[in-house]
Amino acid sequence: MPAYGRYNGSSFVIGSKAYFGLGYAPMSSDFYEYETLTDVWTPVTPAFPGGARMNATAFTLTYLHQGNSLTQGFVGGGASADNTTSQLSDFYSHPERYPVREAGLRWRQFLLLDMLHFHLH
Repeated sequence: MPAYGRYNGSSFVIGSKAYFGLGYAPMSSDFYEYETLTDVWTPVTPAFPGGARMNATAFTLTYLHQGNSLTQGFVGGGASADNTTSQLSDFYSHPERYPVREAGLRWRQFLLLDMLHFHLH
């Protein structure tokens, strides 16, 4: 975790890992993974592609995929770095899928239609 504090950040939990990032003081676009079993903070790579923001919504969703129960984090919305009164509507899924980590995963941007399809299937 960086040495400076921040507020209005976003977080979600997948398995034994907590993810925290974004927020203000200064405005940030980074994310960190906290492994509760080892008490270690690690920067998340690849970096969050949506840019610096604060007050973003974050949550996890557990779903069935090819007969397996997977949990994935989602982050989006919030206020932009250049104008804190401007509300963002983009949304991203985190590359981690618990309990299976697939090589080469990246943050993926979701459009509203994608979110509806994801929810319905």
